Amino acid sequence: MEVKIRRVAGIKEATEAMRLSMKSGDKSDSDFCWDRCHDMEEEALCKYCPHAKRENGEFECTACKEYMGIWVMGPKDHELSMRLIKAGSDHRKHIRLIDVWMEIKAPMYWWKETDTYRFGVDKVSESTMHTLMNKKITVDDFEMTDNNKDFMSVEDDYGNSYLNSLNFCREHSDFVRLNELLPQSYLQTRICKFSYEALRNIYHARKDHKLKEWHLFCETLERLPYSEFITEE
Repeated sequence: MEVKIRRVAGIKEATEAMRLSMKSGDKSDSDFCWDRCHDMEEEALCKYCPHAKRENGEFECTACKEYMGIWVMGPKDHELSMRLIKAGSDHRKHIRLIDVWMEIKAPMYWWKETDTYRFGVDKVSESTMHTLMNKKITVDDFEMTDNNKDFMSVEDDYGNSYLNSLNFCREHSDFVRLNELLPQSYLQTRICKFSYEALRNIYHARKDHKLKEWHLFCETLERLPYSEFITEE
C-alpha cells in the first residue's frame, strides 16, 4: 500500500470561518508567514508554522521561502480551534472546510472498508476493466505476504497456477471470469479528497484496527499540517 499527500487546502478559510459565529475576526492572530516574517513590528510566526524546523535554537521555515507564504494559525486561533474541536461535531464545523487530496494505492479489501465513509469523501479510481486487461498480471499487482505470492505462482502437475489462470482469462478477453476470480488483494489506485472532519472520524475509528493498511494510513494523517485537529494529540 502507498499513500501520497498531494495537496492540503482551506486552512485560511477554516480559520476565518471559525470566528464568524461570534464575529471575533478582529481577535485573529493568524497570517501568511511570509508577510509577518518581513514586518519587523510583528512577531514572526515561524515557531507556530507546522512546516518550521528548529536549527541552532531558532525556527526556520523553508516552506515560506519556497511557496512565498504559508498560512499559519497564531496561538490564539489555534487554542480556539482546539477548544471547538474538543467540544464536539456541532462546534468544529470549521475543519470541514480543510481538504486533503491523496493518491492511494491499496488492495480492494481496504477500499471496501473505506466505502463506509462517504460524508466529506470523494474518490476517482482506475478503471478495473481497463487496468486488468491492458497488461500481464503479476504478483506485484497484489498486496500479499511472500507466502501467498508464492502460492499464486505454484504450478500443478499440468503447469497451471492461480496466476496463470488469471492471465489466461485476460489473454482471451474474458473480463467477466477474470473479475470473478480476482482476489480482494488486487491493488487499485485512487485519487481521493477528504475533509479534516472525515479524516478525524476515520482516524479515531481505525487507528487500532487489525489491518496493517489502516495503521499506515493513520500514520500518514499524523504527518499532515495541524494533524492535532484530526488526532487531538
